[in-house]
Amino acid sequence: MLEGGIAHELCHIEADLELGSYQRQLAWELYARSRWARMREERAAEQRVIELGYGAHLLELIRFTRRLGYSFEREHGLSYVEVLRAEALRTSTQGLSER
Repeated sequence: MLEGGIAHELCHIEADLELGSYQRQLAWELYARSRWARMREERAAEQRVIELGYGAHLLELIRFTRRLGYSFEREHGLSYVEVLRAEALRTSTQGLSER
């Protein structure tokens, strides 16, 4: 379960490392001030987590946090159903490429 959260945070770090220091500072300021920018960044990180094969771990993390009473809005990333669909799509297309 922790793998999903760790992979998510590492995807943020990976995206930050692709930016120069000035671009990174601007991105952080935009993230802090803009709900739209936060939504875009969080959703992009979760899409990357799924691409890397950690979608099942992300689903497990979402289920765990729900049991603790946390709720997620679009601002926090992909919904459970969106992750479930994206993971199903990834695994079905992966199976086709292995044939």
